Amino acid sequence: MEDMIGIAQTRGATNQPLVPIADDRGQRPRSVILKSIEGGPEAVFFLSDYRLRNIGPYDSALLLDWHNSEHVRAASFHDCSMTSQSHQQWLDSIANDPRSTRLVLESHGHPLGLLTFTNMERRDSTVHWGFYLGDPTLPKGTGSVLTYCGLEYAFGELRTRKIIAEVLASNLRSIKLHEKLGFICEGHFREQVFKNGEYHDVLRFALFACDWRGRFRSALGQTLFFDYASKCVSGPDITDAKR
Repeated sequence: MEDMIGIAQTRGATNQPLVPIADDRGQRPRSVILKSIEGGPEAVFFLSDYRLRNIGPYDSALLLDWHNSEHVRAASFHDCSMTSQSHQQWLDSIANDPRSTRLVLESHGHPLGLLTFTNMERRDSTVHWGFYLGDPTLPKGTGSVLTYCGLEYAFGELRTRKIIAEVLASNLRSIKLHEKLGFICEGHFREQVFKNGEYHDVLRFALFACDWRGRFRSALGQTLFFDYASKCVSGPDITDAKR
């Protein structure tokens, strides 16, 4: 299966030009502008333009750059950067972990962000997740595309019943996004994480498959994707990392 995907055309509040992306027939609606779930700049996204793939050895340098970038470290529970050696050790460890998986969202062969699923419990049917965009300057709404594809994967491919997210209490943007995705706060852990010389509170959120499919999936899909009606049954395609 082809693992290349296209990004939607977008228009920002700063009067950014539309990115001219065409479908297989060389046609794409040009006049429809929808507001993304994250607010701010308006954008049109096409679900059919996106695919997820497993991470591969060729992603090592890119993932290291992403991990050490300022915007990712700001949202992380840890404040230290990774060396090439420690990063490779991390890659080796997750490659042998049957209870976790990592996926990259791509557009036209360009990686956009990372999804992580860890602590998979088959008996309880739960999984912890995390995500980030590699480039913080991507059009607003791209984060919603990433999370939508991740939720579809978790509740579909992984057949999980409940997704758990842990977020720094100071990360208001992530908290707002989780709430709009349908997550409910289940716990507040005071001074849970030591980072940058001080302790930070952590909020734990959860989303059940029944709530996602019953309400939030359709609401987000119809708000975010121009072609949602034709793609909502199958969701994003998943491709292997092998090339």
